[in-house]
Amino acid sequence: MERELLINCAVKGTLVLLAAGALCGILRRASAAIRHMVWAAAFVALLLLPLFSLAPPVWTARAPAIVELGGFSADAVAADRAGSGASGWISLVWLAGAAVVLARFGGGLARVWLLTRRGRPIATTSTAQGVKLLDGGPGVMPMTWGVLRPVILLPSEAVEWPAARLRAALLHELAHVARRDWLTLAISEVALALYWFHPLAWWAAARLRREREQACDDRVLSAGVIASDYAGDLVAIARSLDAAPDSSIAAPAMARASNLESRLRAILDPRTRRRSVTSQAAAMMAVGLVALLPLASLRLLGQGAGLTGAIYDSSGAVVPKATVTIRNRDSGAEQSVASDAAGAYAFPNLPAGRYQVMVSQPGFAVYARQAVAVPGSLDVVLSLGQVSESVVVSGRRSQTSPPPPAPRRIPVGGNVQPAKLIYQPRPVYPARAEAAGIEGRVLLRATIQADGAVAAPLVLSTPDAELGAAALDAVRRWRYQAALLNGQPVDVVSTLSVDFRLDR
Repeated sequence: MERELLINCAVKGTLVLLAAGALCGILRRASAAIRHMVWAAAFVALLLLPLFSLAPPVWTARAPAIVELGGFSADAVAADRAGSGASGWISLVWLAGAAVVLARFGGGLARVWLLTRRGRPIATTSTAQGVKLLDGGPGVMPMTWGVLRPVILLPSEAVEWPAARLRAALLHELAHVARRDWLTLAISEVALALYWFHPLAWWAAARLRREREQACDDRVLSAGVIASDYAGDLVAIARSLDAAPDSSIAAPAMARASNLESRLRAILDPRTRRRSVTSQAAAMMAVGLVALLPLASLRLLGQGAGLTGAIYDSSGAVVPKATVTIRNRDSGAEQSVASDAAGAYAFPNLPAGRYQVMVSQPGFAVYARQAVAVPGSLDVVLSLGQVSESVVVSGRRSQTSPPPPAPRRIPVGGNVQPAKLIYQPRPVYPARAEAAGIEGRVLLRATIQADGAVAAPLVLSTPDAELGAAALDAVRRWRYQAALLNGQPVDVVSTLSVDFRLDR
């Protein structure tokens, strides 16, 4: 899970668990089997939430991908890297927690499997057809596990129990088998691994275990076992046998001390309803779950759920009419708005997720940021766009030299005035290169300073070292009328091109 998916599922999972808790509160006078069904449906929903949360939003129209352009600011790159790093650490922490929870369940499952492998069959006519009854060894708490081939494990001491206690224990474990309780246990443990960071998930799992055992107790009492005798048998089993934490996690154990007190109160309370879940109630719960799950694909919309911000230039002044374009990285859907007179922009009611943002305005370099979390805010500072100059240097075989090319001005808008070339000594064609017939284009990058001087020119590409040196020597002596931002001279990056050509 990435950060946005974790947040999305955590919020929706909270709603699911709170709804299940509220419904169980309303059904507090109903049977434990009904409340267990509600909690089991909640854990199924938790497992399906990540899948449905990845469903595309309503606005799924495909748009061309944003092309990464040069000129975006270093702070945007740094912020993207920081966001990616934070997201990576969050994913690693979540994976580590999920692995610990799964290892906890897997360890318990391994112990139960070993007990099963070592167990000896117990001959009895009290088990249902297809259920394997095994002697799990001394001190083993009665438990059951498996779905297709369920197994009941009893302690070696069970052969010495009174017949009534043995019958009650078998009725309890057979109730787990009939109700498919090991399946709901496994579902809840996997959901806990996904939502290990969520306190409500652990609370709900404890409620699920308590309702599961009470529902089986109700079946035992419905079979004619006297409540006081059954309560005494539970206490005796809990005192004499070991409910190992790892095995009780992987298989429903008959008498865990953690919920024994509440079970005894329910067993001895004659007002407790002990009806099983009817097929009609199960069908209604399934329909409700199916109707609820599509809601998981809805994004978290509403007030404050979107992207807002303002556009500024490097002097701190706002930039109106800048085009802000966003693209959903999951669906590819794209939207654009223009900043208002105060430089502000807003994309209300966006689906939560990660977006690409691009801001463009004539006279400024394109701002591009690849990972912006929504909902959120993003203020953008635009830097001046690149100025580009080009000059052609001809060799001696030409009788006349071409006129100096006119400076290329970038299109500007708002309060940006581009730099203007006012003094341009022409490069001299190196004699060796001219004699050798070497020609080509020298590409340079430099900064036009606020005083009009050319600073730190750098050769980006050249067909010959002497041609590059000649171009550098000339460019250092060029002078500009400085670029203006809001009437103030500013530095601006320039791309310069010098073509050395020999006449044919």
